[in-house]
Amino acid sequence: MSSFGIGGTNAHLVLEHPDTTAPPPAAATPVTIPCLLLSGGSESALRADARRVADHLTARPETYERVLRHLQAGRPALSHRAGAVCADPEAAVAWLRTVADGTATQPVPGTDDSREHALVRAWTAGEDPIRPEGPAPAPWDFPPPAFDLTDHDFPRATAGPVTPPTGSASSGAPGRAPEDAWLHQTVWSRTRRAAPVTGPPSRRVVVVVTDKASAPGQWSGLAAHRARLVHVTTADAYARVGEDRYEVDPADPGALTRLLKAVTRDADDGVEWLHALPLGVDGAVGEASLDHARRACLDTPAALCQALAGLPRGLRPRVWWLSHRTQPVTGPVRRPETGLLAGAVEVPRQELDLEVRWLDLPSSEPADWAHLLPHLFVDAPGTVARPEPRVALREGYWWRPVPGPVPRPLPGTRAGLTEGTGTHLILGGTGGIGATIASWLLEHTDGRVALLARHPHLPPALTEHSARVTLVEADLAEQSCDEVLARLAPYIGRLDGVVHAVGTAAGALLARRDGDGPRRATEAKLRAALLTERLIAEHGPRYAAYCSSLSARFGGVGQFDYATANGLLDAFAHHGPDDTAATVRLGIGWDVWREAGMARDALGTDARHQAHLSVGLSNAEGVRVFADAVELQLPHLLVSTTPLEASRFFYEPAPRTAPTDEVTAPVEELADVVGRLLGVDAFDPADSLYDLGADSLTLLDLLSEVKRRYGIDLDLARLGHRVSLNEILAQLDPPTAAARTAADPVTVELWQPGDGRDVLCLIHPVGGDIQAYRPLVSALDPRTTVCLISDPALRDPGLPVWSVAERAARYRAALRARFPGADTRLRLAGWSFGALVAVSMAAEAEAADRPFDRLHLLDPPPPHPGSRTYAYDDHDLRTVFEHELRGSGAQSPLADAGQAYAERLAHCCRANLAAMAAHTPPRLTRTPSTLWLATRAVTDLPLAPDPGAAREWRALLPDGSAVHHLHASHYDIVTGPHIERIARTINDEDVTLPASTTPSSA
Repeated sequence: MSSFGIGGTNAHLVLEHPDTTAPPPAAATPVTIPCLLLSGGSESALRADARRVADHLTARPETYERVLRHLQAGRPALSHRAGAVCADPEAAVAWLRTVADGTATQPVPGTDDSREHALVRAWTAGEDPIRPEGPAPAPWDFPPPAFDLTDHDFPRATAGPVTPPTGSASSGAPGRAPEDAWLHQTVWSRTRRAAPVTGPPSRRVVVVVTDKASAPGQWSGLAAHRARLVHVTTADAYARVGEDRYEVDPADPGALTRLLKAVTRDADDGVEWLHALPLGVDGAVGEASLDHARRACLDTPAALCQALAGLPRGLRPRVWWLSHRTQPVTGPVRRPETGLLAGAVEVPRQELDLEVRWLDLPSSEPADWAHLLPHLFVDAPGTVARPEPRVALREGYWWRPVPGPVPRPLPGTRAGLTEGTGTHLILGGTGGIGATIASWLLEHTDGRVALLARHPHLPPALTEHSARVTLVEADLAEQSCDEVLARLAPYIGRLDGVVHAVGTAAGALLARRDGDGPRRATEAKLRAALLTERLIAEHGPRYAAYCSSLSARFGGVGQFDYATANGLLDAFAHHGPDDTAATVRLGIGWDVWREAGMARDALGTDARHQAHLSVGLSNAEGVRVFADAVELQLPHLLVSTTPLEASRFFYEPAPRTAPTDEVTAPVEELADVVGRLLGVDAFDPADSLYDLGADSLTLLDLLSEVKRRYGIDLDLARLGHRVSLNEILAQLDPPTAAARTAADPVTVELWQPGDGRDVLCLIHPVGGDIQAYRPLVSALDPRTTVCLISDPALRDPGLPVWSVAERAARYRAALRARFPGADTRLRLAGWSFGALVAVSMAAEAEAADRPFDRLHLLDPPPPHPGSRTYAYDDHDLRTVFEHELRGSGAQSPLADAGQAYAERLAHCCRANLAAMAAHTPPRLTRTPSTLWLATRAVTDLPLAPDPGAAREWRALLPDGSAVHHLHASHYDIVTGPHIERIARTINDEDVTLPASTTPSSA
C-alpha cells in the first residue's frame, strides 16, 4: 500500500500474511496513571470542581479511568491546583471531599518517592507532567469546570429628554407603537383534537433519543404507523447494538455525526428526530434537576445542531424537542427546568437553517401519548410555511400559543402588592435594570430594599435613599442556596417581594459553542431562579418578579444560551409547585432598554441592534411598565415598544443579498477573503476573528488585502483583542479613516470599554506590537477600561528615535488627553521594555504631583544599563518579534505582509534596545507597585533571569511593593495560567483600591 502526500512525502507499507499458528496479540489498552489532577481559575473554583467531580464519581464510579484521563489531558491546566494518588474511585471521592471543604493538604501522604507522587508534586508546582496519548473525552454527563463570574454594570446615559425615532422605512425596522399597545400575553389555543392517524404507514424514519430508563417498548404506539423506528440511548460513545438500536454520547457532535449518517443513509423520505432526553428530568426542582436539564436542554441540543450543520440540507432531519408539563397550557408549569429549551427553538433556524420544533407533552411516559404523535409528521418538512414551532398536547387536543394585547391598568388603581414596610430583595440589584427598579420601589413604597450582587455597590440613583438600602455580597454562581440564604438572613426580615434581575451577557454561535464559556455566563442567572424558589417556599413573599427578555420568544443570532436562560425564567413565572402558594409570580419579557442594562453598549457596529436600541425603553418607561406589571399581576407579560410580531425584525439575521453599490461591496468581498484565509464557509461578521482561528499574521494578510482593494492603510495595533469583520469594516468609513491622521503620532487604543472610573493602560514591549497583550486583556475584569499604546514607529518608521524618558513624557501626555476626567483612576502596566517606559511615566506623574494609582511591571529587564539583555544580533531580533507574535497565538507562516511587518518590528527593536542601553530607571516613592519576574531562561535567546534583578528593582520601587516570582520564561509569562494569575492579581488589587484614593489625572 502506498500513500502519496500532496506535500511531496511518499509512504510505502509492505504487509506480510501473519502466521496463522501464532495466537493473535492482545489488544493494547492504555495505561491509566492513578493521579487525580484538578485545576481552577481560583481557589473557590477549584473547591467547587472537587465537589462536582466527587458527586459524579459517587453516582458513576465505573467512569473513574475515563475521568482520570480527561482530567490529565482533556482540560486546560489553570493556576490553582491540587492533586492526589487515588487507586480507586472510593479513595478519589474521599480525597475530593477534603479539597471541597478546604482541609486537603499538599503534598499528599503516601510513598513520597514513588513515580505517581512525584508526578503529583510536579503538577501542584505548576508543571504539566502527565499528558496521555490519544483522545481524553469526558463521560457525557461529566460536570463542566467551575468558574468565577463578574457583574456587568454598564454606564448610565446622562439624563435628558429623548425622543425615540419612529423607525426607518429604508432599513425595514419597525417604528414605535403607542405606549398603550406595548403589553401582550400568550394564551394557549386548541387547534384540533388529537387522534391516531389512519391510513398506510409513513415511509419517514423516526429516531428517538432517550436515556436508558426509556425502553423501546414504551414507544410501540409510535412504531405502529412507522415504516422504521430507530431507538437510541445515551452512552459514553457511539455503537450499533442491534437492528435499529444504537448508543451514542449525545453531547459529542462527532458521535452524533456518525449516528446521523447511519440513520439517514436509506431514509429516502426523510427523518423525524425526537430528542426525548428532557423527559428524563425528574425529582424535586433543585440543583440536581437543573443540572440534568442543562445537559438535556442545552448541551446535547447544541451538540446535535453542530452535527446537523455538517449534513447536506437534503439529509437533515426535522428535530422535535420533547418536554412534559413545561408550558402553561391548561394549568401551572410543573417542570420549569426544561424551559431552557426556549433557546433551541428559533436560534438553530436563524444560525444554521435547521428546522426544529418544541413539543410539550402531558406526562413523561411515552406510552400515554406516543400513538398520537404521527399526526405531527403528516406534513413533510418545508411543505408548510413557517409552522408554529411550539406545540402542546393536553386533554386530548393539540394546542398552540397565541399572543394577544393586554390593556394597561386604569389610572389610579392600586392592587397593594408592593405596599408595606417589609423588604424588597433584588437579585442582581446593582445592575442597570435592577437598580432602576430598586429606585422605583424606594420612591413608591415605605419598605427597605436589599441588593444582592457579587460585588455590591450603591448605585448613584439610590444615594438619596441610602438609609433604606442594604447591600449583600454573595456569589450566586459559586455559592449554594443555603450559603446565600444564610448571608441574607440578617437583612431581609419580613420579605415582601423578590425581583430576579440577574443578567449576564452570553453570546456564542451554536457552531462553536463548547459549553464551558456559556455555562460561566449563565450560571448566576439560573441559580438565582432556584434561590427565588427557596425564598418563596421559606418566606412566602407577596410577589416574585422575573426579569426575562423577548429573546426567549424570538431568539437571536449568537443568543442561544441567553434565550434559554430567559425561557427558564418564563417557566418559573408560571411554576406551581403546589396549589396553595400565595406568592404572586410576575414574569416580564422585556424589550431592550436603551439607557440601562447589558444591551446598551453591546454590538456597537451592528445596524439592527442599534436600530433596536433607538426604539428601546428608557428608564422612565421601564419603571412605568414595571408598575403596570405589578398592578396587572399576570404570570407572563411581553413588553414590546414596536408591534409584537414586527419586533422579530431585530432578532432575525440580516438577509444576505448581492452587493448593489460600493457601500455594501466590502462586506461581501472581505467576508470571502476572511473565509479563504481561515478556511470557513460562513460566519457572523460580529464574530471574533481570533475565535474563528485567526492570529496576528493572518490579520496582517487581511489588512494587506484591504490596502490592495481599497487603498486604506489599517494598523494592526488598532485592532482590539476581539476584532471582528464588523470592526474592520467600521474603519473603512471615510470619517473614521480621516480621524486616523492626527498630529500627535502617539495614539491610545481602547480595547475594552469598562463601566467605571478604573482605567488600565498597557505599554508595548520592545518590538512595539501590542497583540501579545491579548490573553491578558481577555482575562481582566470587564468593568475595567483597558487601553494600550503601541510604538508609533510601527506605523511611521521615519519618526525620530526617542529616549525612554522622552517616550514616557509623550505617552503620559497622550494618556492624560485621552482620559481627562478628574474622577478617573489611572493605572499602568508594561511587559519587557514597556515596564521601563511605565516606570518613567510613573516618575513623571509623581513629579507633577499626580501619581498613578498603581503600577504593574511584567518581567522588566534588570535596571542597570549595559546588561547583556540588550546584546541582540539580527537573528535574535527576528526571534524576538516571532516570540511576540506567537505569544498572541500566531502560528501562520510569514507571508509578504508578515515579512513587511517583521521589518518594522525589527526597526522598533533596534531603536528600543539602544534606548534601553542608555537608560537608568528613576526611583519611585508614591506609586503602589507590583513586580513579576520570570525564573526560567529563554532557550533561543541570550535572555536569562538575572539573580540580582529583584533586589535592584526593590531599591527603585516604593516600600511595600509586591514582588512575585513565576516559574516561567520571559515569553511564557504573558500566556496560559501565568497571565491568568497576573490578571487575577490585577483584578483583586483594583477591587481593594481605597475609596479615598485621590483620583489621578497623571
